[in-house]
Amino acid sequence: MKDLNRCVSVGVDGQFVRQKRNPPSAAGLLCACLLIAFAHNASAQQLSLPQITLPRDGSAVLSLSFDSFDQPAAGIQFDLDYDHSAIELIPLIGNGTRLGAKSLDFRDVSTTKRRFIISGLNQTLVRSGNLIDFLAGTKTGAALQTYPVSISGTVIVTPEGFLRSSSSVSGGTVVTAEAGMRLTTAGVRNAASLLDGPISPREVTTLFGTGIGPDEPVLPASGQSSPELGGTTVWFGGIQAPLLFADASQISAVVPPDASGDQVRITIKKGVSEWGSVLLPLRATVPGIFTQSWSGSGPALIINEDATINDLRNPAAPSSVVSFFATGAGEAKVVGVQVGGVNAEVLHIGPAAGLIEGIVQVNVRVPKDAPQGPAVEIVLVVGDAASPAGVTLAIR
Repeated sequence: MKDLNRCVSVGVDGQFVRQKRNPPSAAGLLCACLLIAFAHNASAQQLSLPQITLPRDGSAVLSLSFDSFDQPAAGIQFDLDYDHSAIELIPLIGNGTRLGAKSLDFRDVSTTKRRFIISGLNQTLVRSGNLIDFLAGTKTGAALQTYPVSISGTVIVTPEGFLRSSSSVSGGTVVTAEAGMRLTTAGVRNAASLLDGPISPREVTTLFGTGIGPDEPVLPASGQSSPELGGTTVWFGGIQAPLLFADASQISAVVPPDASGDQVRITIKKGVSEWGSVLLPLRATVPGIFTQSWSGSGPALIINEDATINDLRNPAAPSSVVSFFATGAGEAKVVGVQVGGVNAEVLHIGPAAGLIEGIVQVNVRVPKDAPQGPAVEIVLVVGDAASPAGVTLAIR
């Protein structure tokens, strides 16, 4: 997602479209090429992948980990080589990337190679941890064999802005004859934070898996949602959910407000046939803030008081009013916002014109005593739940 016209729930046309990342700008690639010319010697930092067992027609998590050896990174780029015709790897941001307040972008550079870029401000750093949690799945007709997944071309950006090559350890996936589940708990994510875990009524969720929806992308023919897309429906505890988008590997849906109980079963159907089912905890609130990269981390999608998008060039002024967008707020009866650890005055939380059901707009006043800087953390607290770390705004 590149701009407001194509964003989740906040677009001019009100449509919810697939969360695919855009390639980096030409200027960004040029800067990377120039930096490579000044690359330092190889460092001890390492990327690694485990070998996992991948059920046929099912899914499993393949986590890419980063060992910094006490040398944190300001940015990371690498290529992932694998058989695109046999397996699918859906990238979801890992905790190490999230805590570093970084954004995730990717693009295909060949039929077997995908390039990933984890980037952001040099002031926020990535330390050891999972960079990306790939939701891996087999494609129809995949043979019973081991499919190598290898890492190449790894470059680490140091906090000082230099680039270093890095070692990597390749992994692989094993496809077995055992039937697996198309939908797993790891494949149900908050549409804003992209975290798995409990869900809440009115939350916009994104379901990831292999072959879970129609073969081609489908949007509602009219309006913002539809109970069925491409013959696919989603049910929460027996209640049919409004759908915002659907294709073979991703379905976006709103948890019905009438969903109740401590747990709720999510079921995907194609026609009358059950295509995937999973049981998840149900909570009153599970807040998540939408980010500009749509990866769940990094700069929040915030509109400044002067109607500019909050970023390094357009920071918010102390005492000014800013607006951001979230989901998982439930009925939003008790709400708080912290900016750099300082409580902010909440002026409004609720639906706004043009927003998809399940999205709330939050207007807050930037505290006068909030820390200044390009990446000040912002947290939304609703009831006894808080949005995850790694989401920021710029304050001058």
